[in-house]
Amino acid sequence: MVASGAPKGLQLDLDVVRRQKIADVEALTKRPLVVYAVDVMNPQKTASNPIQSLLNFGDKDGFVEATRRLDGTKLDVLIQSMGGLAEAVESIVAILRGKYKSLRFIVPSVAKSAATMLALSGDMVVGSTTTELGPIDPQMPTGRGGYAPAQAILDQFDTATAALKKDPASMPAWLPILQQYAPSLLQECKNRQALSEKLVSTWLETYMFKGDANAHDHAQEVAAKLNEHNIWLAHGRRVDLKWLKDDAKVKVLDLKTKPALAAAVWGLHLAIGITFSSSGAFKIVENSKGDALVGAVQMMGLQLLQQPMPQPPPPALPPP
Repeated sequence: MVASGAPKGLQLDLDVVRRQKIADVEALTKRPLVVYAVDVMNPQKTASNPIQSLLNFGDKDGFVEATRRLDGTKLDVLIQSMGGLAEAVESIVAILRGKYKSLRFIVPSVAKSAATMLALSGDMVVGSTTTELGPIDPQMPTGRGGYAPAQAILDQFDTATAALKKDPASMPAWLPILQQYAPSLLQECKNRQALSEKLVSTWLETYMFKGDANAHDHAQEVAAKLNEHNIWLAHGRRVDLKWLKDDAKVKVLDLKTKPALAAAVWGLHLAIGITFSSSGAFKIVENSKGDALVGAVQMMGLQLLQQPMPQPPPPALPPP
């Protein structure tokens, strides 16, 4: 993969640079590293099919390809993602945990929603002040091309029920809202909430809190907090390393204690960003050996924007 828009006569092999940065991290950790990164800054690349940029079942192939030649019992995964399908995450965790006993997730920037669920299936989260995880409360399609928190839908229905019991004459005001709800929507909201909480609490108890005397209760408490929309108020809310360490008591490696590793991770993060901004790639799953699956789109529209704009002709000189 070569950078587009590079100065004439200069070609930058983005793959070589990026994979060398992966190797630089591995040299410090003595553990193999897999990158799972999505272009979170340019969603227009997958606007016609947004599921491509999310954690989805197709990513199983990426993780299998990126790990098939990585032997041993330890693995690090650098993750950058705004989330996706909880069911796909469950499958990916099964693949990784079926091969590795020790699993760490490195989050140099963002791992939100279902990506937070994936990060919490590890034995440790590795990050710094720039690290952001997020709430795991499920988002439900609204039927208008958008999504709404499952808890907000349930709360709104409860509010409507109470209002109509108190004043049945208010039905005309509530009817347009209530008509949006499919017959099974409320139960689906509850089921989705239960799934998110069950998966995360099970992974925390089994891996992150393994050996703790109160691992079961601790895991359930952390999962329940992350699943509660009314605590966080917004699905994209920042859940930082401090909260993970001090409130959730999650096992964390703070990169400020490892300056060399912090620099190597940040260098890799920047190399990934340059790849996304300089090419049609929108998703990368790879290792330093070159085993990779890369999702990419045609760059014709973007390339046209990079071409020089035509200039108007100079004004005619007045006659002598």
